Amino acid sequence: MKKMLILLFLIGCSQSPLLNHTTAGAMTESFESKLGFPVVKMGFLIEWEAGCPQAGECKLILKSWKYGQGNPNGPYQDFPYELASYLWMRSMGHGSAPVEIKKLKEGVYEISSIQFIMAGDWQLFFQLKDDDKLIDEVFILYRL
Repeated sequence: MKKMLILLFLIGCSQSPLLNHTTAGAMTESFESKLGFPVVKMGFLIEWEAGCPQAGECKLILKSWKYGQGNPNGPYQDFPYELASYLWMRSMGHGSAPVEIKKLKEGVYEISSIQFIMAGDWQLFFQLKDDDKLIDEVFILYRL
């Protein structure tokens, strides 16, 4: 019973005394500017709102371009399929509230209501879908 209680403590939603829970923050700009969807041959970069990613609500701007026709500085082009995004915390087996995606202009999207509801490792997924069919997917790992 004692071993079970220790295990439950270590895998619970609270911070473990055995793990480093310092804030690692976002990946570097150079890494994020190299994101892309290999199936549709499009790159994208994300620009976080000041202070994000962090625990709580965050927002980012995503800019996309076709390989060979643009780059992180433009010109930006729309994705050929619907853009979707969601957060997932694999270690806890859950995500958070749905994000909101709004097209601002050609190849530029605002993704808001990104809710990092607790500290830990989060996967931020970006997907391209044709109705419910997944066409392409990539994710970034964040440690909060």
